[in-house]
Parts: sequence; structure tokens; C-alpha cells
Amino acid sequence: MGRKTYESIGKPLPNRINMVVTRNKSYNAEGVFIFNSIEDALRKASVFHKEIFFIGGGAIYNEVLSLVDTMYISHIKGSYEGDTYFPEVDLNKWRTEVTESYENFDFVKYVRA
Repeated sequence: MGRKTYESIGKPLPNRINMVVTRNKSYNAEGVFIFNSIEDALRKASVFHKEIFFIGGGAIYNEVLSLVDTMYISHIKGSYEGDTYFPEVDLNKWRTEVTESYENFDFVKYVRA
């Protein structure tokens, strides 16, 4: 996750390895691994042999979209003001594998076609 996403959460997420990517070379936070590039974070993540989730923010999504083979997307129903958005994706290059519909959002798993 990016630094701003981490700071908006305020603490490490439970029951997982938390990795924060920031350009700030002096950034420090307890309970998380800090990296200055996606590449460095991915090198470290590979030793854990677990599925990797990129959970934001916008700059992280833009940087990793070409690297991922699966996307878990919550499509929120309605229009909302915001300052961070998921990048535009050509869904013709992805197949829908799972869709779960709820009152306020749809959860969709996309796999690269």
C-alpha cells in the first residue's frame, strides 16, 4: 500500500504482512515494512510465498496494473466525491470470474484474459 493509504488506516492491518511504499526515504512506521519502490517491495514479498494484494492508493494502482493477473474490485453503487480513483481498465482484456452483489456495491474478481 502507499504511504497515504497506510496513514489513512492508521495502523498495520491484522493477520497479514504489511508493506508500505513511499518516496520519502526517511519515513518510518512501526509494524510495517517500508520500501522506496514497488520493485523493492515485490522482491521482499516474493520471499513470503503468499498472494500479494495492492490496496492503494491511486499512484500504486497506476504503477502495478500492468503487473497483476487478478483484480478484486468493489464497484460502489452511486456517485461520490473523491480525490483518488482506480485507473481506467479495458475490461475486454479481463474475464469476470466471480461476482457477488450487495445492496451498496458489487464485488468482482477479474482474471487477465
